[in-house]
Amino acid sequence: MEENLADDEIEIELAPIAVQLAYVQQLLGNRQEAIASYTDLIKRNLPDEPSNAVAINNLVALKGPKDITDGLKKLDRLIQKNSGDKSFQLVPSLELKLSSKQKESIYVNRMLLLLHSNKIDQARELADALPQMFPQSVTPVLLQAAVFVRENKGWKS
Repeated sequence: MEENLADDEIEIELAPIAVQLAYVQQLLGNRQEAIASYTDLIKRNLPDEPSNAVAINNLVALKGPKDITDGLKKLDRLIQKNSGDKSFQLVPSLELKLSSKQKESIYVNRMLLLLHSNKIDQARELADALPQMFPQSVTPVLLQAAVFVRENKGWKS
């Protein structure tokens, strides 16, 4: 079976595989190769938004608290805040395409960056929303405790 696909169409089709290969590099301890692969994928800004989201989230997790501002900026492109009820959701193109665990991971990484950057008000707001979003997970409760500790209210946790 022969298909005549344009190079950009092939690149879009291969994006999920490229993200998986970068993740394998990450698991193997090849941090620089993984960072380079994730960065390259993100810079290409392919229309495969789930692959971009996973690449962004993995890159942020891999870098940790280094380059917090850039990490927050990248994650903020994936998350929307509903002003009326102070809830959060991923951009619509991701909401149906990512697993619950992937969504939770994006919010957790944003939360950790907020705590590292001392943006306690934003962290508290997100921490308050996460238990309703992920009621089966213990992680949101642990993040709420982390916010209390950062606010010197450890007795509440």
